[in-house]
Amino acid sequence: MHNALKHHDALKQRFEQLFDGNFNRLMFHALRFVDDEAEAEDIVADVFVELWKKMDSIDLEMGITAYLYRAVTNRALNVLRHKNVAAVRIGL
Repeated sequence: MHNALKHHDALKQRFEQLFDGNFNRLMFHALRFVDDEAEAEDIVADVFVELWKKMDSIDLEMGITAYLYRAVTNRALNVLRHKNVAAVRIGL
């Protein structure tokens, strides 16, 4: 049990480091797509939520920054696609 707690604490600390070290850059990256600060923040937050869920299965030393940028890009493109589909449906 003690080792599991240590492992969880280590993952939490690494996650916090990733969040603190990448959040602002990822926000800027997301803003290049959506041009709305609140939406960009939602995108980046969603990516970090997904990262937290996968922390046990992701090799955090192998290209994590590239993974984060790709995840933000994909999520932003999905937001834009959803907006375009909604605009077509209402006839804009």
